[in-house]
Formats: sequence, structure tokens, C-alpha cells
Amino acid sequence: MIIFLMIIIGISMGWTCICILGYIFYKLQHLNSWTDGLTDVFNTIKEIMSIIGKGFVSCIQFCYTELTGKLPDDQIINPAFILTQKEAVDLANRFHGKPYDLPFSEDIKQNCNGILWLEIVAVGLTTAYKNLTTADLKEIAIRTIQNFYFETRGIVPPVYIKVATEKRLYFAIPLCAEGEAFLKKQEQYQGESSFAPEEPLDLFDEEIPELDHEKGDAYDLRL
Repeated sequence: MIIFLMIIIGISMGWTCICILGYIFYKLQHLNSWTDGLTDVFNTIKEIMSIIGKGFVSCIQFCYTELTGKLPDDQIINPAFILTQKEAVDLANRFHGKPYDLPFSEDIKQNCNGILWLEIVAVGLTTAYKNLTTADLKEIAIRTIQNFYFETRGIVPPVYIKVATEKRLYFAIPLCAEGEAFLKKQEQYQGESSFAPEEPLDLFDEEIPELDHEKGDAYDLRL
């Protein structure tokens, strides 16, 4: 009975504190009503709990790695997806004439937070492909990349095209589950925030946010 009473008192005190905070938010932020202040309080609590939760998960993963010497399953790199510098050049050459004119590998990040990034630049599109839409160019790029992997490794990786213009192709290939989850989330966000109709290639210009390169080679290359 005493324990039950203490629980009731604790809940009442907690709710009272939340209501007081809601009223303070309402006054300080000049909201329409004190219930809007309550909403802000709950959102703030949610954000704090999310940060604490992520910190706890990171701490558990760190302890697991230190104690076992193994990375979590979703961070284990699949080395079969990593391209060498020469292979990046060979892949860029696959685009010669189909659809690019004089394509070459501009930059490759072989393992940036569990993701391979490759940039291919060219003089432009060949005459036969001048009227390609962005969607068609992306489709050709994906098929070309996947065919290259299948012919050289016997595997077909997921490919995420980030920039596809007449002079530049920038894409990513996830090397682990964590990297793929990041790319899927990024793609979902971009899809939800973009409602513009398809534009010709010369009007398509998508900027890619910078990634943290400090963890570039931090992952283990064990299967």
C-alpha cells in the first residue's frame, strides 16, 4: 500500500512539474496556449531521451568491441565491394561512349563510414545520348556499375546515384549494413523533400552533404 501511494505521489509530482514547465514555455515563447507549451516540453523530453538512447547504444557497441575485439554485425565490411584505384579507372572506362565522352575517375573514397564513394567526370554526353533524361541516365549508370561488379566479382551490389549530370556521375555503394541504412535514410529524406517534376539534364544539380571522413578506414575488413 505504501509503495502504491509513493508511485501515485511520484506520478503526480512529475505531471505537476511538466505542467509548470509547459506554462513557462508558453510564457517565454509567446505561444497560443499553455497546451502548446506542454507540446514543446514533450518534444524536448523526446529529443533528450533520443540523445541518451543513442549515447547508450554507442557505449554498448564500444564496450562490445573492446571486450570481444569484434565489430557489431552491421559494421562489418564486405571487402568484395571495395574497388582498387585501377578498378575505379576500369569502371569509368565502361562509360566511354555509353553515354559519356572521355569519362575518367576523378575521386574515390574506398571506405568512408562503411560506404564506397566514386566520382566520374566527363567532357559531356555523346551525341547518341544527348537527349537522355536524368532518370534514364541514372538507370544506365546503375546497370553499368552492377554489370561491372558481376563480371569481375560475380556479385551485384546496391548502387545509390547521388549526382547524375551530363558531365558528372557521383554514386555510393554500401560496404556494410550500417552504411546501407544511412544511404536508405538519406534517399528517403531526399525523396520526401523533393516534389519537383523531372527536369532536363542541364537543369539537374543535386548537392551532396559532406561526410565525416575521420572514420574512413575505421572498420574491420573481415567478412
